[in-house]
Amino acid sequence: TNCELGDGGCEALSVGVRHARKLERFNLAWNRIGAAGVLALLPALESMKHLKILGLGSNAIPASALVVLAEGMAGVASLREFRASGQKGFLPVEDTLQRRIEAILPAKTVVEVSQTNLPVRKLAELAQFGVKAMADGMQLLGGTGAGEALHAQILSESESEGSADENAAAQPNAASHS
Repeated sequence: TNCELGDGGCEALSVGVRHARKLERFNLAWNRIGAAGVLALLPALESMKHLKILGLGSNAIPASALVVLAEGMAGVASLREFRASGQKGFLPVEDTLQRRIEAILPAKTVVEVSQTNLPVRKLAELAQFGVKAMADGMQLLGGTGAGEALHAQILSESESEGSADENAAAQPNAASHS
């Protein structure tokens, strides 16, 4: 973690860890790794049949490289955690990327892909908490029904946005299965 390995360092590391077949945890967070680094590491990672936790958070890995990595790791049945949150740069719709990687990796693997280092589910919980706190504050300041009305309105809007996102995400999947 945080060794500033970079893509060039991943090539050298890949040669060294190919023989560490019984490695169970491999954390490469905060190492300035990009797509080239992931591609350099992939052959070594695929051979780690005992790997349980792969940590690649807070690097600069684009979404396309994360998908390629997940496809390469699909045969590692021991994998239980795939952590790649906090990538620098833009990740496309995180929920869609998260679901795509979850569909590729073994069923029991916990996948975390988000722009922050917090899991997607935790972000949703925090957002709900923030909405409730804001509504409670409004109620204290504005009288009896103001906070509850605001809370209901925000929840309604977020649920309708969530339905629209689910419908949009489901359509490409339906087309790819036909």
